Amino acid sequence: MKRLNKKGMTTVEILVSFVIVAVISSTIYTTVSNYATRREIESYKLELNTYKNLLTKEIQDDLIKKGLLNVSKEENLTSNTDEFKIRFTLKNGDQKYLEIKRRLTDDVLETAPSRNYDDYFSVKYNNVEYPIPDFGFSYNKAGKMVKDLRLTNVIVKTENNVFSLFLGFQHQRLSTKYGINIVCPINYQ
Repeated sequence: MKRLNKKGMTTVEILVSFVIVAVISSTIYTTVSNYATRREIESYKLELNTYKNLLTKEIQDDLIKKGLLNVSKEENLTSNTDEFKIRFTLKNGDQKYLEIKRRLTDDVLETAPSRNYDDYFSVKYNNVEYPIPDFGFSYNKAGKMVKDLRLTNVIVKTENNVFSLFLGFQHQRLSTKYGINIVCPINYQ
């Protein structure tokens, strides 16, 4: 009996080869995808810290270096939009203005929409707009835009001759909450 040439691959060997290639490919894809996600999150954190440092420096340079003489504030807190208007009177006679607007829509609407508008955030200091970083958005069930980075807290206090401002930011994919916290004595000698 004549022997056949056995130099070819069997169907089982081809199948095993495809399975091995598929496992290696999926592992590499998962690793690269996780790395890209981590890189994106680190980029968000860096951009948010840069924003925080820039805005804090601009405000504190005026309040601390020039000296804060007086603070007056207006708050208009409605069901639609929170507005804060703060006027700083400095010891050299200059007046600086900080305006913050915050409008939050519902994250997820299970029933009828209660807030029928998109998210909107605005921070202006001395008539210069400091746009909050844009990290993307999604839409709720009512079709309204919900930004990924949201200005969730605004706290303005003037107690015991101390001005304090807190702007709290939240992003669903960042592990920690971020905030701008400015504290300055009023009419400090």
